[in-house]
Amino acid sequence: MIEVKRRTLHGWPVFDDEAEKQARYYATSLRAPFYGITDGNVFRLFKKSGELIGDYEFSLEEVVKVLLRGLSDIYVNRHVIIRTKNSLY
Repeated sequence: MIEVKRRTLHGWPVFDDEAEKQARYYATSLRAPFYGITDGNVFRLFKKSGELIGDYEFSLEEVVKVLLRGLSDIYVNRHVIIRTKNSLY
């Protein structure tokens, strides 16, 4: 589960304790083993227990390019690997 926040005049909500608590609540409700918070520049990854795994900087522009390339490949059947509980397509 990923909670997306935007930067405000008051600082970086991605590092705010309330943002982490909200994301943990959603993850618990969804039974997600991990959860993250991002503002498009920083990604904070947590275990469901609330333990911080790490803080990662990234370029949203590059992530979007990779995602769109992957979706395009799936669309034209070039590289389709979808894992489900019982099978691999």
